[in-house]
Amino acid sequence: MLKFRKTVQPLGLRPELLLALISVDGYFTSEGLDWYITSGSEGAHSPSSLHYAGSAVRIDIIEAEEEDFFGYAADLSDILPNDYNVVAEMSYITLEYSPRKGVNR
Repeated sequence: MLKFRKTVQPLGLRPELLLALISVDGYFTSEGLDWYITSGSEGAHSPSSLHYAGSAVRIDIIEAEEEDFFGYAADLSDILPNDYNVVAEMSYITLEYSPRKGVNR
């Protein structure tokens, strides 16, 4: 079930990103995993981060092992359209909405 860290500010998140979270929630629910958003547009990110544009969120998975994040990210990449990037880190996943103009794959 999707949860938010208390400090996450969902205001300003792009609607396209919120729609993707529905699919992400369905995937994690089917896997029996609890997950939560720990960062949206707030917080410290690199200057060019999509977080500041409301186009990225950080996803943490409760009780997941570090090696599992890469498999989860690969599964999510298969589920979501090509306009989404799913980046696995050692202890979290970043979901980005990055539309590719003129590309219809």
